[in-house]
Formats: sequence, structure tokens, C-alpha cells
Amino acid sequence: MLSFRAFSYSMLVQIYAKRYVPGTANSQLGVPLRLDDSFDAIPRNTVDEVYTQINNDLTSALTLLTGKTRADKSHFNVNVIKGLMARVALTQGRYPEAATFAKEARAGFTLMNNTTYKAGFNNFSNAEWMWGYKPTEVTSDFFGNFMAYMSRNYNSSQIRQAPKVMNRLLFNKFPATDVRTQVVDPTGAHTALALPTTYSKFPYTSQKFLSTNNAGATDNSTSLGDIPFMRAAEMYLIEAEALARSSQDGPSKIVFNEFEKNRNPAYAGAATIGAAYVEEIMNSRRIELWGEGFRFLDLKRLNLPLDRTGANHSSVVTNNLLTVPAGDKRWTWLLPQAEIDASQGLVIQNEL
Repeated sequence: MLSFRAFSYSMLVQIYAKRYVPGTANSQLGVPLRLDDSFDAIPRNTVDEVYTQINNDLTSALTLLTGKTRADKSHFNVNVIKGLMARVALTQGRYPEAATFAKEARAGFTLMNNTTYKAGFNNFSNAEWMWGYKPTEVTSDFFGNFMAYMSRNYNSSQIRQAPKVMNRLLFNKFPATDVRTQVVDPTGAHTALALPTTYSKFPYTSQKFLSTNNAGATDNSTSLGDIPFMRAAEMYLIEAEALARSSQDGPSKIVFNEFEKNRNPAYAGAATIGAAYVEEIMNSRRIELWGEGFRFLDLKRLNLPLDRTGANHSSVVTNNLLTVPAGDKRWTWLLPQAEIDASQGLVIQNEL
């Protein structure tokens, strides 16, 4: 319960509140902290108060789970808790702690090889996956499943008409020897998948995610496929970033070079320094975690703008929204009206 609460609040406060600003009081409004089963009206807590509770919950969960085993990767364990602690520390700018937690979190999990990387990101028995979810036909939501939206092969109108496309400017930052470019087709044809003619073909579509059947084979007729929540790759990148932002380029490069060499056997090692090196890490993080839900949160935590200019985005799909400045009110989502209606204490809405 503590683990789920900490994870849930960490997502809620990042989405529905202004960003956590390291070194400040963070007295901006966060989300209400419901810590009991009462129905009393409660107001919005501050961002600082929410993060204090998140860290307290994670610390308590770590104590309770130490020495415990789990049935499968859909459950929390010590590694996952430390992974969450690494994420939270990174968001709060507590970089030395983020690096330590990330290194400890990935202990026992090895990076996948390039063949496995191209297998479809659909099997949580993958040695690199630390935490994930395995939908089955019994628990399937069919068109609401992750693979019904993000896979390249499921036979749904979403996949046929609007396949997910990588930003070509990001794609072009990496060589063909990098396996992460090998799951993206610049032509969009994906001839190896033998997609039916009813599937739209757009340049730079990704086949990182492929839907499967109960036997584990890729399958157009089901939207099944395990969903990654946390992988060792993320922990490598958190550690590398956190060390680099702590002015420890040397130790950071040991971690980063090991990771990059796995993804790109031709990688010669990071030659950049300072801000340019941090940018190299962030680009790697961006392509590595593509489609797994991190880009928005990364831009927000670092107070960076969104800039899609010069890329391959459809003006129809983006509603002509190609840029959003750092700090813009649109980085903070509006609270759902249903939540406001259901809570007597939730009376202050975010800026519209």
C-alpha cells in the first residue's frame, strides 16, 4: 500500500502541480494528501508536503520489503522501491542520492542483448525488466490495452491509421549501429512485419512494441503484450545523469559507456564534457525510453521547452502546437472537474 501510494502521488504531483524547484520552499499547491479512509474534506497540500510524504512512504516500504521475495515482476520489491527512490531524487535534484539509489536498484538485473531488444518489448521475463505488468485474455481491455495504442502490429484503427512515429531529429542523432534505431523504419514500410495493405505507412514509425498472443508470438489479432514499468536501462541513465550533474563526469562515463556499448557495439566512448556530455546522456535517455512515458516529465522537471520545429510532426495531429515555452501554464494539467465536485476541500483549480 505504501509503495502504490508513493508511486501514485509521485505521478499526480508531477502532472497536476507546478514543477518541484530544488533549493526553494516549494510552497506551490500540489495535490490533496489522503492518508486515511475518512471522507473529510481536505485542501491541496503544498508540493513540498507531497514530496515529504512520498519519501516517507518509500523509506517505510523499503524497510518492510527488505528480505522479502515477490511472486513475479508485477509486484514491488526492494529493487523497485529503490528505483522509485532514484526517480524521486532525480526529480528533486538530489543527484548524489539519485545515483546511489539507481545503482543499488539495478543490482541483479542485466542489460538485454540487441536481439532481445528487437523482439518487441512485450515479455517481462526479460532479464532487464525490473517491474512490469502482464495482461492476459481474462484481464484484457482489448482496445484499451497499451499495445492497442503503442504497438506497430495490432489490428486496430488506432494502429492502422495512426502508427506511432519517432521524431526524426532524435533518430538522426544516432548511428545505424545503435539497436535503438533498428526498431524504427525511416520509410515506415516495416516489410519484415508483413503488415496488411490496410495499415498506413509513415516515415520513422517505430516497431519497438509488438503485440503478442498467449503463446508469446507476435500477433495482429490480439492487443496482449507485457508492459514495462521500470527497466535497468533507466537506472543506468539515472546514475549517469545524476553523477554528471554532480560534476562527476569520470564516474558517470564509466556507467554511461557501459550502457551505450551495449546498445551500440561500435560506440567508442563519450568524448564530450560538461553541458555537452549531459546533453548526450539526455538524448540517450530520450531514445531509450521512447514510448514509456518519460519525455513530458523530463522536460518539466528540468524546466525545458517543448520544441517540435523542423521535425516530422503532423500539424493535424499536433493541432499546430509545435512549441511550448518552459514554465508555461500548460505544463500543469487542470484538475479533473469530477475530483473537484467530489471533494469539498478541493476548491482551487490550476490556471486555465
